[in-house]
Amino acid sequence: MASRKKQMGSTSSPDKKLPLNKSIPLGIQHVLAMFAGNITVPIIVAGVFGQTPEEKIFLIQMALFVAGVATIIQTVGYKDIGARLPIIQGTSFAFIPIMLPFKAAGLGAVFTAAFIGGIFQIFIGKILKPIRHLFPPLVTGIVVLMIGFSLLKVGFMYAGGGGWLMNNKPEIFANANHLTVAFTVFIVAIGFNIKGKGMASSASILIGIVAGFLVAMSLGMVNYGNKASSLFAGFIW
Repeated sequence: MASRKKQMGSTSSPDKKLPLNKSIPLGIQHVLAMFAGNITVPIIVAGVFGQTPEEKIFLIQMALFVAGVATIIQTVGYKDIGARLPIIQGTSFAFIPIMLPFKAAGLGAVFTAAFIGGIFQIFIGKILKPIRHLFPPLVTGIVVLMIGFSLLKVGFMYAGGGGWLMNNKPEIFANANHLTVAFTVFIVAIGFNIKGKGMASSASILIGIVAGFLVAMSLGMVNYGNKASSLFAGFIW
């Protein structure tokens, strides 16, 4: 018990409890960083399989709902289930290349395959410990690196203004304004992550997002529209 309390007081312990002035901005950063990726996957899947706008919205809602449930299970845990780490769960781009060849089979067949694959992964998780030595950091690191390379296209697309702009208004896609905002976020986030210390380094992504938003406002790219009636929704939009 004493060692447990000592770990919770350690700066490097995963059980360390941060004060609110640190945990709130870091939590906001975590949510903002995962939100775009969490809704992009269902949008891509809905477009590939020709879903209606209503079905697309339903897929986005279900992706966010299941991500929330999975996050609670992983962070809080139950008996032997859950990592008990502050990691937000969500959708993954890694499965999209596998889904595309099954377009003719329909979305129902893909979801069924994903469900069966999930059960298989649970079984693999039970027997992973004896074979974990077959997956050293070099192997897992290369896998993560390749996933990152495969997502470069998505990152460049969003830096240019997003998929909708690329398909519907290609004449203004990747114009100077969009690239300025994208590079501002990139440079500020990288700069604070490398040169910043303490909270400035930990919250580098959030600082980059805020800097990009301010640049977008100065360039007249923020559209408040009818959402101005809600201060919070107007700010986010």
